[in-house]
Amino acid sequence: MASEYIFRFLSHTSIFVIYAFGIYYDMTILADDMMRAVGPRSFGGNAKFLTIWNMNFQTFYFGLCILTDLVLSCNKRSKFGRRLCRFRDWFLAAIAFPIGMLVVLMFWLIYAVDRELVFPEWLDKIFPSWLNHVMHTTVIPFLFVDMYLVQHNYPSRKSGIFGTFVVGLTYLAWFKKLYKYWRGNGESGLKYDYIYLLWYCWHCHS
Repeated sequence: MASEYIFRFLSHTSIFVIYAFGIYYDMTILADDMMRAVGPRSFGGNAKFLTIWNMNFQTFYFGLCILTDLVLSCNKRSKFGRRLCRFRDWFLAAIAFPIGMLVVLMFWLIYAVDRELVFPEWLDKIFPSWLNHVMHTTVIPFLFVDMYLVQHNYPSRKSGIFGTFVVGLTYLAWFKKLYKYWRGNGESGLKYDYIYLLWYCWHCHS
């Protein structure tokens, strides 16, 4: 049991560190490189990308897993620990897993059709491949590792869908604001129209 706990704790900690470093790298080193290459970031900054939202969701989730591991290691019958477990399981089912899956699948599907819509070729010289995979590939394997190591008690379907819907609606509202800004500043075109359409369809499906 002790070895299983240590392995689970180390796994959660390792994944958390990977995501945290990825966010740090994106906000500091990569931001400077992008500034020199293309100038200041446009309206909304990185917050306009669901990928960044997802990176923060995943970092928060695995930080929550670490906290849960520590609390339960001290007292498995702790009321706070049980509440923490319920929230962790809800966050996984409602936000971390569905948003993570959406980001990975949408990115690589659009990339396969026309990479210029999501990851233009010129970014290859600036954006490190390891960071691209942390953001768009390893998300699903990391979640599967957690689901294998932890016995989750998932929330009701209604509760899970509600959480996903709130996040989707919030992002859609934010994207509409960005879209209006792009249209008003002459930045519109197939790229923005196409991505907006994809998100609108996803919102309607949800």
